[in-house]
Amino acid sequence: SFIMNTYSRILLLGGIVIIPAAASADTTLFGQAHPSVLFSDDGDNTDTFVSSNTSRIGIKGNLGLSDSLKAIYHLEWSAGLDGNDGDEDLKARNRFGGLQGNYGTLRIGRIDTPMKLVGRAVDLFWSTQWGQNRILTNNNGAGGLDARWDNVINYTSPKFSQGFAFQGAYSTDHSDSGNADPANPGENNDDDAYSVAAWYKTKPLYLGAAYESRSFATSDEEQTAVRVSGYYLLGTTRLTALYQDTSDVGGNLNKDQEVYGVGIAHTIGMNTFKSHYYLADNIADNVSLGWDRSLSKNTSIYATFTLVSDDENNDGIRVTAGGAGTGEIITAAADGEDVSGVSLGLRIVF
Repeated sequence: SFIMNTYSRILLLGGIVIIPAAASADTTLFGQAHPSVLFSDDGDNTDTFVSSNTSRIGIKGNLGLSDSLKAIYHLEWSAGLDGNDGDEDLKARNRFGGLQGNYGTLRIGRIDTPMKLVGRAVDLFWSTQWGQNRILTNNNGAGGLDARWDNVINYTSPKFSQGFAFQGAYSTDHSDSGNADPANPGENNDDDAYSVAAWYKTKPLYLGAAYESRSFATSDEEQTAVRVSGYYLLGTTRLTALYQDTSDVGGNLNKDQEVYGVGIAHTIGMNTFKSHYYLADNIADNVSLGWDRSLSKNTSIYATFTLVSDDENNDGIRVTAGGAGTGEIITAAADGEDVSGVSLGLRIVF
């Protein structure tokens, strides 16, 4: 309701105002403003959109409990700069409380999955920018693998000296995130899920792997997925690769999906030129080209072009582009049509 939404905003603004008074806690106000203008073509119509691209605001911090243990908290909202959501323009993102110490970090709340982190590590398009790899790893029949689950218990190991770390998460009910039928949330943890990942990261090299399993109250089948990703730095050039294999997508028996992707980014001064190619087998392929220019440590402008091409063997699925944080979801006008677009944006991180 309008009253509840207004009340929520008052609480949020009140919390921001008292941050300076919380001297006993290491509290930080953070966020980003990320507006853009998109010119899209769905194969039949051309449109122009103003997008918010998961602009956000939040507070995070910690309270020292001992020399080796602290309590941590993180509360974050997306903020609709474009005004399209009206009174619903503040929406929940990552929110958790937990403990952090020498033996790792325990968090409880609404949290990005380990599977999602492995994909974002090699995304050259910021994961909220038009052209992102989630166009195919998440949207076009790949099973929603870039998720933020509700009701999560998450453990992250400390970083070991060799650059190795791992993370595991269990959701007692992931359906509140829209991954199952919200009208039939199930009982006895029928919509539970778990996701695990491990990665090795040094300055030039990143290698990550993840496994995920999700149950659905509406199906006797579990969706399972494996994702492997990596990048390598050659001076100012970054090379990326990703592979994922999903079985029984959405709890549908024998509906399987493979995705492959490679990318390259090269930085010259304040400018970064980048591109990637991703293929969702028997669904679509995606080519994205981008230019980013850094105006300061926290501010960038960019131009991005992306094309999602329909695969003739996709069994009538109309391809899409965008979504998953980019503000607009553009769906092909008909089966067999492609989707393309150019986005001009500004990103301010604070």
